[in-house]
Amino acid sequence: MFGRKKRRLGLPRSAPAAAVIDAVARASGRDPREVEQLLYGPPPTDDTGLSILALDLDHLESEVHES
Repeated sequence: MFGRKKRRLGLPRSAPAAAVIDAVARASGRDPREVEQLLYGPPPTDDTGLSILALDLDHLESEVHES
């Protein structure tokens, strides 16, 4: 997701996690800690967790797209 959004956010592909988190938080209006958890937190441990993460990332992408 955020590989293709980095360019839109003005970030190089090699941008460090902190820069990505900051840019996504500003673009989405979300708390940076929430963004960090979604993008870099531990992977889901079951199918339900994976489904929830996919929906959360989809919502986040929509919020960034709208900015």
